[in-house]
Formats: sequence, C-alpha cells, structure tokens
Amino acid sequence: MNYGEIKAAVQFYGTRADATEGITYTLPVVEQRIYRGEVTTPALRISPMLKTGTSFTLPADWLEMQRVKSGKYRLDYRSYADFSDTSELSGIPYAYSVNNSTLAIAPSPTSPTVEYSYYGKFPTPVLDADTNWLTINAPQVYISAFLIELARRSGDDAMLLKEVQNYNSTVTALMGSDQAAQLSGSTLRRPYGVLRGR
Repeated sequence: MNYGEIKAAVQFYGTRADATEGITYTLPVVEQRIYRGEVTTPALRISPMLKTGTSFTLPADWLEMQRVKSGKYRLDYRSYADFSDTSELSGIPYAYSVNNSTLAIAPSPTSPTVEYSYYGKFPTPVLDADTNWLTINAPQVYISAFLIELARRSGDDAMLLKEVQNYNSTVTALMGSDQAAQLSGSTLRRPYGVLRGR
C-alpha cells in the first residue's frame, strides 16, 4: 500500500467521516509508537531496518545499535557516565557509548575507525504515492497505530483497547516471522561430543 491507501484504510476501519482529519499531524506520533514503543505497545525491530555506518556522528534515522566494531575488535556497550574513568586510558578499545548523537569509544583509539550495524527508521511517507518497506509489506502496523490515535482523540475506550491489541498482535507476529526467517534453512545439530542415547 502507499500512504494514500493507508489513509483510505484508516477512514474505512475508523468508520468516521473525520477519521483522517489531521492525519498528517498524527503521523509523527504514529511513528514514535512504531519505532520507540510505549508502555502498552512494543517498539518494532526487524532485519529490514538494519543498516550500516562508519561515522562517529550517528545517522538521522538511527534508533538503536546492533553491533559496533573498532578495527577488528567488537565493542561492548557502557553507559556514557562510565567513560569519565576510562576515556584517558590507553590500550585496545573495548566499549562504546552514545552521547546525544555522537558515538564514543573507550579507550579512544589513536587512529579512530568504527563500523557498526544499527536499526534505522524507514523513510517517512509524505505524499499519497509514497511507500516504504513497512507500508508495502506490513501496512497494518501503520493502520493500527493510526487507529489507536483516532480512538484516543475520540475518547473511544473500547476501540482503543481493540486497536492496541490489534497493533500488538501485528507487531509481535511481524517480529516473530522475521526472526524465524533469519533462522530458516539452518540445520539443528547435536552439540559436539554428545553421543546418541546418553
């Protein structure tokens, strides 16, 4: 579906003449729910969101790190507050942190290089013809998220509960199928040294 078709679906499922009124203003709130989650709804994290970067200034679409390396060393995450004790140490880099929109490594390497994979946002639709991976492959995520905001705006608690459940079901199933797809084709093997019948 494109963005215009998603808006039409919100109008249809919302069963209200004003269902898409102000939808452009609601889109940032909808994407906040999709990418950051709320207490009642999970944040979306799937492999099509994975991207790579090499800049210490994080990309504008950055959401969350998956893996960080400096040279040949894979780094562990540490709170930026912990870096005050380690930033002046010399040696092999072992940790990274994020300070606002900047990536920090400790100890600071003499020739700083970094490679990372991260979860990034899909491009935000603006025009009715606009699409992204999510609008094409899982448009129900956008539709349910819009309907949650419609229910909030209209004070319809029954609809709100139903759409939160729909949203959770859709996102959970999408993340589950994505994880299963990453494992498909791999063979389960008996651990080395384990003998049959023991």
